[in-house]
Amino acid sequence: MVLMGGGQTLLPQWRETTYPKKVLCLNKIKSLRGIEQQGKRLFIGSGVTLAELAGSALVQQLVPTLAKLALTMGDCFMRNRGTVVGALCTTTYGNCISTAFLGLNALIHTTERDFFVHEYVQEGPYKIRLNIGEIIKGLSFSTPFITSYQSIRLIPARSALITIYGSKIKNQQFIGIGGKGHRVFRATELETQLKWHNLAQINDSILQKFIENQQLLGNNEQEQEYIRAQTKRLLLCLIADFSAPFASDA
Repeated sequence: MVLMGGGQTLLPQWRETTYPKKVLCLNKIKSLRGIEQQGKRLFIGSGVTLAELAGSALVQQLVPTLAKLALTMGDCFMRNRGTVVGALCTTTYGNCISTAFLGLNALIHTTERDFFVHEYVQEGPYKIRLNIGEIIKGLSFSTPFITSYQSIRLIPARSALITIYGSKIKNQQFIGIGGKGHRVFRATELETQLKWHNLAQINDSILQKFIENQQLLGNNEQEQEYIRAQTKRLLLCLIADFSAPFASDA
């Protein structure tokens, strides 16, 4: 038996291989479709579609940059079929949703346990994998004080070349970086720089050193150089958002 949400990734795969004998569709389960505020945290059910995320009044009020990001993903048909957790689970790069939830330091809630998004999507020896029968119920994160969403999308409705999403939560900054030019990762090294330096002290040389330490996915040196330059530009925009006086989530 195969569990399926929106089916945006599974159905094309089955067309090229074979359809399973049994498919259990999860997108009709009401408990997986909600978006609600739980104290100081926002909970998003795993079956919420990208269109529902973009159109949610609560998301638009508390984290409008997340609604804006969801609205840029794919075309109208895909946003109405694809689910938040489906987008989280199916790609390792070019993934705006994973990048956003990394930048929000979100928790994943399953039927068995809770863990951070970076423990699930980031490659490494300690990457968490779901057990057989374990289902993601949803994600939650503390309501941010400030967020910043920066992106370069060369072709509308296609994966972004670079996506950067950051937030300030309880006097700490979180930054997720992804896109077709990067493997999705949480920029903990840069977060540390932001923690111990005044934002005005984060200059070109610090950003350049950080970027040069990252593994890029460009096809050649010229493309990688373009990705480096644009990543630095977007990070400067993010830092400017964090530095703005009386900044709010806008």
